[in-house]
Amino acid sequence: SLAWLSQGFFGAYVDYARKTSKHIDVVGGLLIASEAGAIEEKWEVADGLYRSIVARPEVVEIIKGLLD
Repeated sequence: SLAWLSQGFFGAYVDYARKTSKHIDVVGGLLIASEAGAIEEKWEVADGLYRSIVARPEVVEIIKGLLD
């Protein structure tokens, strides 16, 4: 999904809840997306669970507003 985001097929990638130890599962895709200009915004939603959004900076702000 992150590679498709990098190619422009997706506007954003939202990972609703991932344990910190499982972040390694997406780190390759995050590198590709960051090279394409995307940023990752993540925050803790529960003990040890993090939500993250990966997209262009302006899209991240729109999605954060929708999720709040």
